[in-house]
Amino acid sequence: MCVVGTLTSLVGQFIGHDEISLGQVRFPLVRETSPSQHPAAVTSEAMISPAALRALLAEPDTQKRIRAVVSSRVRSGTPDAVRDDIVQQANLALLQSPSRPRSPERALAWLSAVTQRQVANYFRARAAEARWLELDDDPDARPDERESREFVAPEDPWMIAPWLAQAVTANPRDQETLEFLLYKAESRKTYEEVAADHALGAKALVGRVVQFKKKYLPRHQRRRRNVALALLAGALTLAFLGSLFWYPQPEAAKPPPPRPPSVAP
Repeated sequence: MCVVGTLTSLVGQFIGHDEISLGQVRFPLVRETSPSQHPAAVTSEAMISPAALRALLAEPDTQKRIRAVVSSRVRSGTPDAVRDDIVQQANLALLQSPSRPRSPERALAWLSAVTQRQVANYFRARAAEARWLELDDDPDARPDERESREFVAPEDPWMIAPWLAQAVTANPRDQETLEFLLYKAESRKTYEEVAADHALGAKALVGRVVQFKKKYLPRHQRRRRNVALALLAGALTLAFLGSLFWYPQPEAAKPPPPRPPSVAP
């Protein structure tokens, strides 16, 4: 019972404080911080090289992806010249972007997000052709007001944590949503501004973020629990090993020296 109580106390310390204590020994913990406080943390990952980006854009499948994104954001009957202009503008923006994808796994989602921004930019600059824009305003993705307040908050830095780049690789929609979240953190824009930059409905974007958080929040919580248990196991092991050195075993009692034989008078 004593060990269980100790573990429970230590877990409580991990969840609510910034360090673990074992007697007088303290183990500091690194906390995630808000991107608004440390925006550099969002861009700390190494980006792929310009040569790798050029090679990616030269692949036929990549060009098909760009054209597919453009086609999904323009109405049926849009002139081919308009589509071609947007594709060309997207390729130029991708090549000149100062923020390249930070891993091969994120490259296609990044490419899709940048292309969507170019679709919005194209029609924003050409009001006469704005009738061809197809606004992505999925009604199924719209959350109610309670969900918006509960699940979409600026104090959720884990939603742009590096481990998510691997977690979303099997789902293109989640990859894209992660790119929207990263773009929001880097630009410090509101959800409404991010939505406008990507030709999205604001409520549809918030709905996607709500779905994203519902899906990956349990994984984030499991990761925290696993880290807490690993830290506790390591701390307890260190404490046990330290006790072997800090509290040496007492020396065995030595027998008294023999008394000299008595001399007869």
